[in-house]
Amino acid sequence: MLKSGYQKYLDITQKINRPINGYSKVHGILYYTCNEQVRICVPNTPDCNFIIKNTVLDKIHTSLGDAGFTKTLHGLMNNFYWPKMTRDTR
Repeated sequence: MLKSGYQKYLDITQKINRPINGYSKVHGILYYTCNEQVRICVPNTPDCNFIIKNTVLDKIHTSLGDAGFTKTLHGLMNNFYWPKMTRDTR
């Protein structure tokens, strides 16, 4: 789903097809590295928004013991990147 989502999301697709500082592609998955922390990029498509983002949000929130906003956001940011992540976490 991530790989097909990249094809649908032009901005991410452009990052896959040419090197841009901080982004890398491994086995078709796009990663964003910032401050030596490597995170999976989740494309902004309806499928990814509903399935991947909601699942990841729920799993991290629950695994942290029904953590509040700040802990959940930090948990997400340890492994994932997507535009407007803060807004989506609220």
